[in-house]
Amino acid sequence: MGDDDNGIDLGVDVHGAHEGPRKRAGRAPSGQRGKESGRHADLDPRKQLEAAEEALEEARAAVKENTDKYVRMAAEMDNMRRRHRQEQADQLQYANSELITKLLPVLDNFHRALDHAPEGVEGPTEQLRSGLLMVVKQFEDILESEGVRPIEAEGQFFDPSLHQAVTAEPSEEHEEGQVIAELQRGYTLHDRVLRPSLVKVARNS
Repeated sequence: MGDDDNGIDLGVDVHGAHEGPRKRAGRAPSGQRGKESGRHADLDPRKQLEAAEEALEEARAAVKENTDKYVRMAAEMDNMRRRHRQEQADQLQYANSELITKLLPVLDNFHRALDHAPEGVEGPTEQLRSGLLMVVKQFEDILESEGVRPIEAEGQFFDPSLHQAVTAEPSEEHEEGQVIAELQRGYTLHDRVLRPSLVKVARNS
């Protein structure tokens, strides 16, 4: 029985048996062409240079910002260390101020005792006066070694930071605002006033 009898056309090409469908060589799809052109655009040297310059400027700005922050932090730390050292120095320098302030009335009493002790009297009275003078001298030497100094008052012009005016009166021998008399001695500890001087001030106007 032949092939024609079965009504089947095998479609065999005598020039090339089993030849599949040929692939047509042609242009790439439009989508692929767009991607390739985009890649070529990305490789544009000018755009690459602009991008590099922009990145460089951003890096410079970040470095400057970080440097400024570091400088500010370093300055703040330095100020904190200076303040801490100053506070420690002040604590050491003025640590005894409260005790010294409490001792000043004792020194006042010694001075009052000396003011009422007669001078030039021989005997026990003179010996007592000499003893008081020696005690006062030792007392004042100790205070001086701690940085305590008496405030000058009598004959000075009134200074509200050093003197406290108790009373004022006319005086032909003193100018306006000049201290006539010291009623209670004042003292400083280093550069601070422990106690102002109580004074009488001339008021001629």
